[in-house]
Amino acid sequence: MSRIDELIRELCPEGVPFQTLGEIGVFFRGGSIKKDQLLPSGLPAIHYGEIYTTFGVSTKRAKSYVPEDLFDRQPKGKFGDLLITLSDVTPNNVGMATTWLGETDVALGGDILAFRHSLEPTFLSYVFRTHAFQARKRLIVTGGTVRHV
Repeated sequence: MSRIDELIRELCPEGVPFQTLGEIGVFFRGGSIKKDQLLPSGLPAIHYGEIYTTFGVSTKRAKSYVPEDLFDRQPKGKFGDLLITLSDVTPNNVGMATTWLGETDVALGGDILAFRHSLEPTFLSYVFRTHAFQARKRLIVTGGTVRHV
């Protein structure tokens, strides 16, 4: 018996309740931030491509920034939000996720689906990186040149 099995038997003798993502949080889309609007300084912003090129399971700092007027018009990620890529030319990059752990809000660019939830902040980010999740995700990726989920 594995340590996980032991912990489940000890901590969850009645089993683990099933909940849909909609029962534990809310999804919302990022706004419209084009790559050419990103700056080396200003207010923090995340472009969807940075989720799979720059960040791992989580990040406390943005790589990119936008001016205040653009920042004010965008949906914002808050501490603990899961940020998920919705499209890319490479199917493996679609549905990748990172958790925002920054001290301030971050402006979210287009093709980001944010999930504000009540779980431990990085738990779902790890789930999204499992082989099992990636295999299931591939079944629902659509599109030709640009892939979507």
